[in-house]
Amino acid sequence: DGKAARSSCSIGFCCYPFIESAPRFLSWEQTLAIADAGLNLSKSQRNCWVGIEGTATSTTVGGALIEAIGLDPQQLERSGHIRVRRPTFRPDDTGAHLRIVGRRSSD
Repeated sequence: DGKAARSSCSIGFCCYPFIESAPRFLSWEQTLAIADAGLNLSKSQRNCWVGIEGTATSTTVGGALIEAIGLDPQQLERSGHIRVRRPTFRPDDTGAHLRIVGRRSSD
């Protein structure tokens, strides 16, 4: 019919253990909740991924870390309690655009 379907992909992730130097700080399930918070952050942009990484100072936030990431991850990032990895957002990064760029790089 000549109709096009568009989709996007949002990804949130983090490592387990969340803090390598404190492997028992968070359970697997709590770490999964942080990856889910990364997914929620990534959904604010199309075709995005967000990774959240713990730091040695993450433990100073204590049990409120997961809730704090859900409420204000930027503040935790600015204060050094977490590191957030994400691509530079470019509105022209659509699937069609990326296929064109991929063809150019393989020529």
